[in-house]
Amino acid sequence: MSVRLSVFLDELAYRARHIELAGEPRRNTSHRVWGYASLPVSLSARADHG
Repeated sequence: MSVRLSVFLDELAYRARHIELAGEPRRNTSHRVWGYASLPVSLSARADHG
């Protein structure tokens, strides 16, 4: 994982009180790249981070 992505995910985990699925995930259709083309989520911020 790249350093930037790692820092982003660390900050997201620290600042988000709650993360939940907000729609239907769409898998990537490529056989070369595994993962999601779309993964809609809803975030709630921690009270101390507005």
